[in-house]
Amino acid sequence: MPIFQKCDILKQYCEFIAAVFEKKALLKPDCTNEEAREALEQAIDECIKKDILSDYLIRKGTEVRNMFFGEYSYEEDIAAQREEAMEEGIEQGIEQGIEQGIE
Repeated sequence: MPIFQKCDILKQYCEFIAAVFEKKALLKPDCTNEEAREALEQAIDECIKKDILSDYLIRKGTEVRNMFFGEYSYEEDIAAQREEAMEEGIEQGIEQGIEQGIE
């Protein structure tokens, strides 16, 4: 049995990469960067809907996109992490506010 079948995360990673390559295969050779980005977005959205690495893709989607397009930089990674942390904090604050309002 291949190792990725024994580990759910590796299996999901393989499924995610397969989804990206499926979308990439549909692109024309002379596609624009925007079309390539849209294909990646579609693969990410489909995987999230199918619960394939969904938690990770929701939390780290910006880094995933940047890594695929070779645009990774430490500074941008830190900025993306801060933005995602702020969004999580806002969501938690809203949830706590709702809970406190109910009590």
